[in-house]
Amino acid sequence: MTTLRILHLFARELGINGDRGNVLALDRRLTWRGLRAEVIEAGIGDRVPAEPHLVHIGSGPRSALEAVLASGDHASALRDWAAAGVPIIGIGAGFHLLSERIASAGGAEHPGAAVLPVVIRDAPGRVVGEVLGTATPAGRLAGFVNHGVEVDRRGVDPFAVLERGRGDGPREEEPALDGARSGSVIGTHLGGPVLPMNPTVADELLGAALARLGAALPEADDRTLLADERARQARAAIAGRLGRAGLAV
Repeated sequence: MTTLRILHLFARELGINGDRGNVLALDRRLTWRGLRAEVIEAGIGDRVPAEPHLVHIGSGPRSALEAVLASGDHASALRDWAAAGVPIIGIGAGFHLLSERIASAGGAEHPGAAVLPVVIRDAPGRVVGEVLGTATPAGRLAGFVNHGVEVDRRGVDPFAVLERGRGDGPREEEPALDGARSGSVIGTHLGGPVLPMNPTVADELLGAALARLGAALPEADDRTLLADERARQARAAIAGRLGRAGLAV
């Protein structure tokens, strides 16, 4: 039986916004299909696998992110994993960690892990609320964002194009965009948590991880289909609240 090693990186430091729900979704979507997940948690000072099959980094306050950045732990490993094609998803502060650098409102700059070619800059106000958009190849997405930054993507693709809600670019940016993606790496501000809310993204990550092992993600079983339907209903509720009732989500 194929066992997929899922690394929940900085779970203690960056895991306050329901991020364990993302890891649980990955675990369940494997086990429901007859595969095995080995979830490994590691943080500052901990050892990590030589090469995990999939990496998740959640969100947290700026103070926690700065502690992670100051430690320098696992930054070179993240770059090596990304270069090798290991699927990585960073959410909120986890996305910021993957950037080239974070520029704070006070003028200080913190170097990131330099996995994604983006720069994170503090914005004058916060973006809080539900969003609706699309991503390639995941399709329709919905979720909740809460951040106070702008993202300079430096030519890299966004994770999602938003049709409702504010993105993480300059206020005049049209269309509104969220996050960034490059190769096997995704950075996003979508919460919800994002993977239970948008299971096509979870399956994209799992499929990419399994492909590197010469395996494929099996077809969804009844439990997976039920979870998918509940996620669709949650996205439909967000679409309705954002004035797009009846939209296929």
